[in-house]
Amino acid sequence: MTSYDQRGQHVGSQFNADSIGLTFNFPKDENHRYLGIQALQARLYPEAEARFRKAIELGDADGDLRYYLALAMLAGRTPRTVDGPTIRSIEEQLQAAVRAPGARPHAYALWAVIREDHYEGQGRAYDPPTPHELMASAHDADVRHIMEIVTLVEATESAVWRALVERVGVAPLPQSGRNREPRGRNTERARLMRKYFTPVPDPLDASTDQALMLGGGGGAVIGLVTLVAASGGGAFLGFVLLVAGAIVGVKAAGRYLEKKKEFDAAWEASHPRPSDAQVAQWFDEDKAFVAQHAHQRLNISGLRLVTRLVPLYGQDVNSEIQVGGDGIVRFSRYRAVLVAMTESHLSACLCTWDFVTGELLEDKTYEYYYRDIVSLTTHTNHRSGNALRGDLNESSRNGRNSRRYQVTQAREFRLEVASGGGIEVVTHVSIAMEDGSEEANSQSPTIPESGEGDALKAIHAQLRLRKGER
Repeated sequence: MTSYDQRGQHVGSQFNADSIGLTFNFPKDENHRYLGIQALQARLYPEAEARFRKAIELGDADGDLRYYLALAMLAGRTPRTVDGPTIRSIEEQLQAAVRAPGARPHAYALWAVIREDHYEGQGRAYDPPTPHELMASAHDADVRHIMEIVTLVEATESAVWRALVERVGVAPLPQSGRNREPRGRNTERARLMRKYFTPVPDPLDASTDQALMLGGGGGAVIGLVTLVAASGGGAFLGFVLLVAGAIVGVKAAGRYLEKKKEFDAAWEASHPRPSDAQVAQWFDEDKAFVAQHAHQRLNISGLRLVTRLVPLYGQDVNSEIQVGGDGIVRFSRYRAVLVAMTESHLSACLCTWDFVTGELLEDKTYEYYYRDIVSLTTHTNHRSGNALRGDLNESSRNGRNSRRYQVTQAREFRLEVASGGGIEVVTHVSIAMEDGSEEANSQSPTIPESGEGDALKAIHAQLRLRKGER
C-alpha cells in the first residue's frame, strides 16, 4: 500500500503530529470518534490513533473504537511486516473489541487477517484462536466494515484477506501477483500473445506442383534419353520432351518454393504460441489487476454500501479474436465495469485493457443518482464480420484440424440516464461456423462468464427499492 508523508497534513482544523511520538493536545469537547474515522479514511494514521485513544480515555466504551484503533495502529502496513510487540498491542485492542457488549464480526475478521498473515504466513508460533476459528465468528460481517479492512490493510498473501475481498465482489490479485511477468509492449508475454492472435497458416497444399515437378522431371529424362538414343524424328521428339518437361518442372518448382516461403513466413509469425493454460492464467491475472484498479479508482473507502461491489466483464468485439485449442473464445481487448451502490447513488468504473500486453488502455468513472437512471437493459445486435480461426486441435506444420467461425450476435449491457449518457459494454457474443455446417454444434466455442446476470439482479433490486421510496 502506498506510504504517505503525514507531517503537515490535517483533517479539518487539526494538524497531524510529527512522525515522532503521539503528542496531541485535543480539546475535550470534540467528537474524537468522528474526527478519528475521518483521519483514518485520509490515511493520517498517527492522528487517527490519537483521536481513538482520546475517545477511549474520555470514557467512550464502544467496542468499535478498539477496532478502529487497531486499524490505525496497523497504519496501512502488511501485518507480516509489523514487529511482534506492535502486533500484540493491536491484538489486545481487537480482543477488547470482541469482548465489548454487542456483536462485532468485523473485529473477528480483522483479527483473522492479522493472525494468518503475521503468524501463519511467517511460520511464527502463537496461541489460539486460529484464523479459521476467528472467521467462524465473522461470517455475517457487513460490507461496509469489510471494505474498511481490505482497503486499509494490504495482505494479498493471506487467504483470509482474499476471501474478504471476494465477499465484497472484487476479484483479488493472485498470491503470486506481485511476481508475475511484467506487462508492456516489449515483454515476452506481448511477443507470445501477438503470435497467439496471428492466424496459423493452412497446411501447404503442394500436391499439384509436386505432381507437375514429378511429371516434368520424368518427361525431361525420357526426352533426354530419346534425344541421345534416337535420330531424325525421334531425336526431335526427345528434344521437345526434354524442353517441355524442363519448363513444366522448373515452373512448378518455382511456384512450390514461393508457396513454401510464404508458408514458412506465416508459420514463424504465428509460432511459438503460448499454451491455452498460460493464456488462461494471464487472463485471470489481468481480471484481478483491473478489478483492483477499478476498486481504487472508485474511492469508496468509508462509504456505506448497500450491496457488495458488482463486477461485470465484457469483450471488445472490434478487436482480434481467437478460439483456443480448449474451445474458449478470446479477444485481444476486454472491458470491465465495477459497480458500487450506496443508499443514494450508483458509482461505476469502466476499464479497457489490452490483453496482448496486459496494459490498461483507459478507465472512466461515473456517478449517478438513482432518480436519474431511466433504463437498465440488455440488447442483442445481429452482425456479420469478425471472422476468427478456431484451433481446436494441436496444429502442426503438416496438417491441422481448424474451423472458421464468425461473430453473428453481440449482446450489450446498457445503463442509461436522463441526460442521455450512461454505460454500455458487450457482455456476450454468439459464434457460428462460417460455412453453416452442423459440426459447430458439437464443438461450440465457449464465451467466459461475464457476470451480467448478477449485475442486472443487483442493480434492478436497488432501482426498484430506491425509486419506490420517493
